[in-house]
Amino acid sequence: MTQKIILKKCFLFFLIFTSFFYLIQNVLRYKWENDEFISSRLEYYAEEKDNTIDILFFGSSPIYAGITPIIMWDEVGVTGINFGISLQNAMCNYYQLKYALQKQTPSVVVLDFSALFEDRKADEDSYEATYRKVAETIPDKKLKYAMVKDITHHNENQDILSYYFPLLRYHGRWNEISKTDFVPDKVYKNYFKGGLLSTARTSIAPVEETYYNPDKASISQYSLQYYKKIIDLCNEKNIRILAISLPIFDSTFNYARFDVLSEFCSEYGIDYINYNSEEYLDNLKLDLEMDYYDSGHMNINGSSKVTKDLGRRLKELYDLADHSQDTAYSDWGKQWNLFVQSYGGVLE
Repeated sequence: MTQKIILKKCFLFFLIFTSFFYLIQNVLRYKWENDEFISSRLEYYAEEKDNTIDILFFGSSPIYAGITPIIMWDEVGVTGINFGISLQNAMCNYYQLKYALQKQTPSVVVLDFSALFEDRKADEDSYEATYRKVAETIPDKKLKYAMVKDITHHNENQDILSYYFPLLRYHGRWNEISKTDFVPDKVYKNYFKGGLLSTARTSIAPVEETYYNPDKASISQYSLQYYKKIIDLCNEKNIRILAISLPIFDSTFNYARFDVLSEFCSEYGIDYINYNSEEYLDNLKLDLEMDYYDSGHMNINGSSKVTKDLGRRLKELYDLADHSQDTAYSDWGKQWNLFVQSYGGVLE
């Protein structure tokens, strides 16, 4: 057998193996585009015109479910994108922001600081998925590598290769495969602007005093380092930061944490709105029978109330321009009309 034939066979084997590996990996890897629509949200964000977004929202699932930017557009004519993700952590917030600022320079970054009191490292089973859904889908390759190195530096059970070859992490998913592993879900639309838009409804009860947990309010040094980086990055670009606590009625409700967060914001010159305080909560007129899909997350009705109120406050607090009559933002008007067609009958 000649050397030329051997080389051809080796090349053919390599080509078949690589193709097979890619196909198997693509099936078995976890589909973040079907879990909170991570890939779709990033694709639509990339299509936004440069420097046309007034507000970027970051945080955990209460932000994801509780802020609907297209409603804020209709209310006060400002543009926003929601980057909220379930079980969010400070490191992911930082790298999300670094990516987002490559395309936009907003006037305000709204952040819930939900991990200020917890490490939420990738070694913890509950939080690994959040790191992966951010790192595996981040479009910028250099930023992805920096984030993966950062993750593995802090978490000895995480390895770099598994973030580039998901099959190393998800090879055991055989029994979880469904049709969406072959045909991605296409539910997400541009008018979501990153929000959840849940129509589910659950009757919930007011928070009980036993949930106040006043002894659990120490700041995580691990998370603090990334929140400081976020603050420094925004200060460098003259972007204001607003800390926010959305109204919740589950076991994470904690007056002590609200007080510590308020002190933290004062120390770093950050504005803070706590919608759990009577001053703000009474103004929302939330209906606990209609406005939540569980005790910690609002549905589209609750989100509409909070988003409208927050939009008015943001516009006044930061003197944001109303773009509703600006032809350069005409697509936002079109997206609002599409939103109304789909959700107008659901809203109160």
